[in-house]
Amino acid sequence: MAETVAPVGEALRTAADRLRATLAPPPDREASRSRTRPAEETAPSAVAEPSWAPEAAPPRAPDGRRTVQIRGRLDDAPHPGPRRRHAPHPAPVTVGERLGARPDRVAGWAFAFCVLVILIAATTAGAATTLGDRTLKRGMEGRDVRHLQLRLDRLGFYGGPANARYGASTQRAVSGYQRSRCLDADGIAGPATVRALRANRRACRGSERSTRGRSPYVRTALGTRTLRRGDRGRDVRVLQRLVGMRSSGDFGPKTGRAVRRFQRSAGLQGDGIVGPSTRGELAQRRMAVRGASWYGPGLYGHRTACGQRLTPSLQGVAHRRLPCGTRVTLAHNGRFVTVPVVDRGPYVDGLTFDLTYATARTLGFSGTQRLHARY
Repeated sequence: MAETVAPVGEALRTAADRLRATLAPPPDREASRSRTRPAEETAPSAVAEPSWAPEAAPPRAPDGRRTVQIRGRLDDAPHPGPRRRHAPHPAPVTVGERLGARPDRVAGWAFAFCVLVILIAATTAGAATTLGDRTLKRGMEGRDVRHLQLRLDRLGFYGGPANARYGASTQRAVSGYQRSRCLDADGIAGPATVRALRANRRACRGSERSTRGRSPYVRTALGTRTLRRGDRGRDVRVLQRLVGMRSSGDFGPKTGRAVRRFQRSAGLQGDGIVGPSTRGELAQRRMAVRGASWYGPGLYGHRTACGQRLTPSLQGVAHRRLPCGTRVTLAHNGRFVTVPVVDRGPYVDGLTFDLTYATARTLGFSGTQRLHARY
């Protein structure tokens, strides 16, 4: 029995030793190698180890695994600086903080602004008065001057543009109206002249502008009727302009003599009657041929380059260089009309004038054609 138990106990001890050897952690290779190295190899090296190398062997965990502790970084690695923080945006500066303790500046600016508003109001009030609020004389401008020009034009004394400027032509028209109403012909539109205009006072007896026994003032283009002594109208004004006279609108003795001189120079019968033959010679001898077109539809309501509002009834032409308001006499299809420059153009080669719709309709003009012009 004892002989049988002894081999079994020895076998159990051998198996236990093998199991312990299997479960035991492996020995440190570096330590084993250092124990087997010669003395000269284990001597400390002259080269210093890097600063990041651990000073001692890393500790072991209870389960036998090694742990690594990092205690520094490489000396060659760049050391990042502290993180920058953006400065906060400054608060907006108010007007009060900008001015500081100077309230007198605010008062000064307020006073200057009030003075500017008063000056603008005074200027606007002076330019926008109605007819009769002040005495009008040469050199003045304003809406009341334009109203005066329109009234004189309806009565046949003024034939220029209603440009709101009291010039020489407006002064002559006022003087002519004053003489026709037996007023003091000083060319100044005072209270008496304005009252006569508003009351539609008739011409006084014996005045130069009396229409008794004479033709009425006709607003038509030259070429719609045959002119002779005693006629009055816009067509007479155009005729006087072509024969080199001052445009008064009355076909008197001076106009008759000027017409007869022109007829004789043109080889016509000098009878002083302006018919188709005389009108044809006037266009050929006193006017130049120019290319023209017309415009209007689609542009009504807009302001022209000369400041007028384009309407279907606006009489005028567009030219590239002539000053605004320049009177231009045009002839086409035997009709003549004198109109002002109201716009700029046409910017097309071969064309000199661009007629408004009203001017083209008066002349019977359509499309792009050539006509006679004097300016």
